[in-house]
Amino acid sequence: MFVRPYVVLFRCLLSVRLFIVGCERSADIALIGLAVMGQNFIMNMNDHGFVVCAYNRTTEKVDKFLSNEAAGSNVVGAHSIEEM
Repeated sequence: MFVRPYVVLFRCLLSVRLFIVGCERSADIALIGLAVMGQNFIMNMNDHGFVVCAYNRTTEKVDKFLSNEAAGSNVVGAHSIEEM
């Protein structure tokens, strides 16, 4: 049986608790990249009960995603790798 590498990585990362610097919320997992696939992946994990940290190199895209598509969800944002 072939196991896709990203599924293995996803399962490994789920056990890691991340702390968002400057924020009292912690995330179950973080995802880098807010293109179409990244946004859908984040919202899918959120719909299944995970708190997700979203990061993108362009910080304006993080703010726009949090105020539009992820509004009212448990998605948190980070503006730098250090905040993740």
